[in-house]
Amino acid sequence: MVNKGQLNFNSEHEYLQDLLLGVKNIHDLKIEHIFFQDVRNGIKDFEIRYNDRGFRVGDILRLHEWIDGEYTGNQVSKIVKYISSYEQKTGFVVLGLMDILEAE
Repeated sequence: MVNKGQLNFNSEHEYLQDLLLGVKNIHDLKIEHIFFQDVRNGIKDFEIRYNDRGFRVGDILRLHEWIDGEYTGNQVSKIVKYISSYEQKTGFVVLGLMDILEAE
Protein backbone atom coordinates (compact mmCIF):
# COMPACT_ATOMS: atom_id res chain seq x y z
CA MET A 1 0.00 0.00 0.00
CA VAL A 2 1.38 3.42 -1.00
CA ASN A 3 0.09 6.51 0.80
CA LYS A 4 0.15 9.76 -1.17
CA GLY A 5 -1.27 12.55 0.95
CA GLN A 6 -4.75 11.42 1.91
CA LEU A 7 -4.97 8.91 -0.95
CA ASN A 8 -3.93 5.26 -0.85
CA PHE A 9 -2.77 3.17 -3.79
CA ASN A 10 -1.88 -0.53 -4.02
CA SER A 11 1.52 0.27 -5.55
CA GLU A 12 3.74 3.08 -6.77
CA HIS A 13 2.84 1.96 -10.31
CA GLU A 14 -0.89 2.40 -9.60
CA TYR A 15 -0.16 5.87 -8.18
CA LEU A 16 1.81 6.91 -11.26
CA GLN A 17 -0.77 5.42 -13.61
CA ASP A 18 -3.54 7.31 -11.82
CA LEU A 19 -1.45 10.47 -11.88
CA LEU A 20 -0.49 10.28 -15.55
CA LEU A 21 -3.64 8.83 -17.08
CA GLY A 22 -6.40 9.58 -14.65
CA VAL A 23 -7.15 13.29 -14.96
CA LYS A 24 -10.21 13.74 -12.77
CA ASN A 25 -11.33 17.35 -13.16
CA ILE A 26 -10.24 20.71 -14.50
CA HIS A 27 -10.57 23.48 -11.91
CA ASP A 28 -10.57 27.12 -13.04
CA LEU A 29 -9.21 29.18 -10.16
CA LYS A 30 -8.06 32.74 -9.51
CA ILE A 31 -4.45 33.34 -8.53
CA GLU A 32 -3.11 36.64 -7.26
CA HIS A 33 -0.60 38.41 -9.48
CA ILE A 34 2.11 38.23 -6.80
CA PHE A 35 2.09 34.41 -7.02
CA PHE A 36 1.31 33.90 -10.72
CA GLN A 37 4.82 34.22 -12.21
CA ASP A 38 6.40 32.00 -9.55
CA VAL A 39 3.82 29.26 -10.23
CA ARG A 40 4.21 29.68 -14.01
CA ASN A 41 8.02 29.43 -13.72
CA GLY A 42 7.92 26.43 -11.36
CA ILE A 43 9.48 28.31 -8.43
CA LYS A 44 6.27 27.90 -6.40
CA ASP A 45 5.15 24.30 -6.97
CA PHE A 46 2.24 24.20 -4.53
CA GLU A 47 -1.05 25.90 -3.75
CA ILE A 48 -2.89 26.06 -0.44
CA ARG A 49 -6.61 26.01 -1.11
CA TYR A 50 -9.88 25.50 0.66
CA ASN A 51 -10.97 22.04 -0.43
CA ASP A 52 -14.53 22.83 -1.43
CA ARG A 53 -13.98 21.09 -4.78
CA GLY A 54 -12.79 17.68 -3.66
CA PHE A 55 -9.35 18.04 -5.27
CA ARG A 56 -7.71 14.77 -6.34
CA VAL A 57 -4.31 13.72 -7.60
CA GLY A 58 -4.43 14.02 -11.39
CA ASP A 59 -6.75 17.03 -11.45
CA ILE A 60 -5.72 20.02 -13.54
CA LEU A 61 -5.65 23.48 -12.02
CA ARG A 62 -6.16 26.19 -14.63
CA LEU A 63 -4.93 29.24 -12.74
CA HIS A 64 -6.08 32.65 -13.99
CA GLU A 65 -4.02 35.68 -13.00
CA TRP A 66 -6.03 38.20 -10.97
CA ILE A 67 -5.09 41.84 -10.21
CA ASP A 68 -7.27 44.32 -8.33
CA GLY A 69 -10.44 42.30 -8.83
CA GLU A 70 -9.98 41.68 -12.55
CA TYR A 71 -8.57 38.90 -14.70
CA THR A 72 -5.49 39.81 -16.75
CA GLY A 73 -6.06 37.14 -19.40
CA ASN A 74 -2.91 35.26 -18.35
CA GLN A 75 -3.30 31.68 -17.27
CA VAL A 76 -1.22 28.61 -16.51
CA SER A 77 -2.28 24.98 -16.14
CA LYS A 78 -0.70 22.56 -13.66
CA ILE A 79 -1.42 18.98 -12.61
CA VAL A 80 -2.02 18.11 -8.96
CA LYS A 81 0.63 15.53 -8.06
CA TYR A 82 0.22 15.46 -4.27
CA ILE A 83 -2.37 16.44 -1.67
CA SER A 84 -1.96 16.90 2.08
CA SER A 85 -4.05 18.43 4.82
CA TYR A 86 -1.30 17.99 7.42
CA GLU A 87 -1.08 20.99 9.80
CA GLN A 88 -3.56 23.01 7.69
CA LYS A 89 -6.57 24.95 8.89
CA THR A 90 -9.76 22.90 8.84
CA GLY A 91 -10.91 22.30 5.28
CA PHE A 92 -7.67 23.47 3.64
CA VAL A 93 -5.17 21.36 1.67
CA VAL A 94 -1.72 21.76 0.18
CA LEU A 95 -1.69 20.81 -3.50
CA GLY A 96 1.68 19.80 -4.95
CA LEU A 97 1.83 20.93 -8.58
CA MET A 98 3.78 19.97 -11.67
CA ASP A 99 3.85 21.07 -15.28
CA ILE A 100 1.58 19.14 -17.60
CA LEU A 101 4.53 18.21 -19.82
CA GLU A 102 6.27 16.57 -16.84
CA ALA A 103 3.39 14.10 -16.59
CA GLU A 104 3.54 12.94 -20.21
